[in-house]
Amino acid sequence: MWFNIYLLGIVSFLTDISSEMIKAVLPAFLCALGAGGLALGIVGNLPEVFQGLTHYFSGCLSDKMGRRKPLILVGYLVSSLSKILIALASNAALLTLARSGERVGKGIRIAPRDSFVGETIPKAFIGKAFGIHKMMDSSGMAIGCLAAFILWKLGFGIRTIIAVGAGVSFTALLPIILLSEKTPTFRKPAAPEGQKKSLNAVMLYTGIFSISNINFLFFITYIQTSVKTPHAAAVSIGILAYIIYNFFYAAFAVPAGRFLDRTNCRKGMFMGNALFMFLCLVFLVAKIPAALMGAMIIFGGSQSFIKVSQKAWVSVLSDGKTLGKSMGLFHMIETLCLLAGGIIQGLLWNINPVLTFAWGLISSSAALLILKEWGRF
Repeated sequence: MWFNIYLLGIVSFLTDISSEMIKAVLPAFLCALGAGGLALGIVGNLPEVFQGLTHYFSGCLSDKMGRRKPLILVGYLVSSLSKILIALASNAALLTLARSGERVGKGIRIAPRDSFVGETIPKAFIGKAFGIHKMMDSSGMAIGCLAAFILWKLGFGIRTIIAVGAGVSFTALLPIILLSEKTPTFRKPAAPEGQKKSLNAVMLYTGIFSISNINFLFFITYIQTSVKTPHAAAVSIGILAYIIYNFFYAAFAVPAGRFLDRTNCRKGMFMGNALFMFLCLVFLVAKIPAALMGAMIIFGGSQSFIKVSQKAWVSVLSDGKTLGKSMGLFHMIETLCLLAGGIIQGLLWNINPVLTFAWGLISSSAALLILKEWGRF
């Protein structure tokens, strides 16, 4: 059963090398295209809406098909083709369109993939399984950022780096073919009524916290603008900040999963929420670029606990017949609320960037209180 988990991990590892090579230079690419704060919020989050909507329908379709692998393959292929278009974008609108296509591909594959993980591994190890996958996923993110940094230092342009990243994404398709759905799965029976109510509560909390969750573009752009250096040096600093974030995102993933297996998903989400609040506080008060760079460690840790906890939570509370639908609904709620939060954050950014982090601190504090009161699932 673990063979499939590691295969999916390799697929995500290669895909995220590709994706993060692109994301690492995306803030600088947007600046070069003349994008403002609102554009940061829209480009960062509008494509996620299309991803979220696709998540739901793809998850439902995988339940009806009784198979996850075909949709996983199609999703990765659509994303790879769309990444080529990102390199060709000449303005923020076309970039948003290209990223939307890439996100649709992700929407096609993620709910079936997470469902595949959830029904391959028994409940006692579900946190570890999602943690291993997130570790390999995030390791690819860190390596992709490092590759972008090296290429930038070697003198390659932003569009060239994006094009190389697009090429790497096609290497992730082969391991998908090796996936086996013949392995005995741990499909769960229909959930009792109380458990369904708990699942609904998780979905509600996910939406509230997602409105608080600040897109990485804001953190990196703030660090880049806080240093008084030439443009090329600022780009390098932004990429380094993103490398730090992804490295610790990967480093915390397996410990986060094991923490869930020893305790419960609610405590893991509580940990991630609290770390995110502290991150926003640092960006509110710190004026030294080195402190902001160090805070990216906290960002990585918070996102690991949040992502692993959410996926494991939904998987544990869902039954076998509707696992894909539940995963799809979870991702749809998350991405739609991320868009709403991104627009709010972008508007606040245009007034004063510090207000974006104040919003994150206040709204995530409210989410933590809700988790404390309503989260005894």
